Amino acid sequence: MERMGRWLQEKFGPTALELVKSVFVSMASFLCDYLILFLLTSGFGLHHLASNVVSYALGWTLNYLLSNRLVFKQHRFQKRLVEISLTAAIVAAGFGLNELFLWIFTDLLRLFYMLSKIAAGVLTFFFNLFLRKFLLYDNRKWG
Repeated sequence: MERMGRWLQEKFGPTALELVKSVFVSMASFLCDYLILFLLTSGFGLHHLASNVVSYALGWTLNYLLSNRLVFKQHRFQKRLVEISLTAAIVAAGFGLNELFLWIFTDLLRLFYMLSKIAAGVLTFFFNLFLRKFLLYDNRKWG
């Protein structure tokens, strides 16, 4: 695995390796989010949008922890409070988009909420990745 990572980095640069790692981290956190959404909605009878609040928060927590450990090595901010505040803003924006897409696909377009969650997850993945990469994790130091 390490050899493949070196090859990706040499061939396409460090951003390609970060993208591949980020996809795997995102898949793990999305699976967590997806299963909790199903459990809360189908198992406990919560409305899918209410369940999404809890499932998204837990999935994002896992994503943040794994990303810091496995994906992004360069932190832009020297002060941890600045990084945490920006992370909270990114999470809130990503959650807003995720909730909006879930509502549109499920309540307006009448798709099954679990299919809607997949579509919402794919759409918000790139938004979250872009913001995290360029606002949180970069080799230029701010704050």
